[in-house]
Amino acid sequence: FVVTGVGLNQMHVYSLDTRTGRAHWVKSHNQSHGFEASSLFAYNNTLTVPARSPSMSRNNKILAMSAHEGSQLWEYEMDDVVWNAAFATPGDGTLLAGTACGAVFKISWEGK
Repeated sequence: FVVTGVGLNQMHVYSLDTRTGRAHWVKSHNQSHGFEASSLFAYNNTLTVPARSPSMSRNNKILAMSAHEGSQLWEYEMDDVVWNAAFATPGDGTLLAGTACGAVFKISWEGK
């Protein structure tokens, strides 16, 4: 998976074939992605991408989309910035995310 459109109000997400480099699918989302380094995280047929609210200069939310075809499933806004995002899961049906100031969020795969 690849995300482009950093800092713009349009995020483009690509699912690429690792052998050929050809796109399985490409989806555009009306979301912004911050300028800091962040990783994508795919698990449970869901791709999670850091994103930012229009009023923020840094990522402060998680955009979740289908790993199969790229449609948006949910978004979760946090009350702090997420610099250099690296999401994880303990395998119990939740997603873990930490913020720049040390807050930790445990979010269900339904975005709650």
